[in-house]
Amino acid sequence: MEKIFQILDFGDVLVNDSIMGIGSSREQAVSALKSAGIQAISAPNFGRIFFRNCWNLGIPAIEINTNLIRESDSITLNLETGKILLGTNVINFSLPPKFMLDMINRKGLLNSIKLERDADYESSNAI
Repeated sequence: MEKIFQILDFGDVLVNDSIMGIGSSREQAVSALKSAGIQAISAPNFGRIFFRNCWNLGIPAIEINTNLIRESDSITLNLETGKILLGTNVINFSLPPKFMLDMINRKGLLNSIKLERDADYESSNAI
């Protein structure tokens, strides 16, 4: 495990050229990637449970054709515009639904629920 932390930097985007997360139904797979500093994952396809676990834990999982992306490329991911900037190239992807963007902005599903619960509590106890 020590080697993976020597390779990855906080903020890296994990790019896969095939199906990502097939058979990986445990949340720990995604939480380990998050602990290693992965901020987003791009692949042509995802296992559905892995895909949802990514979003639930605050890691965008973006389905795109990854053929243009090479190891150590610097990329910029914009979830609001549905674009990945890769040098002079632009890769478009489908915009995530608003509730999924909100989850990312709130650092995951559990934190989203907590923030909504706290807001409901505050509004119900307002004088």
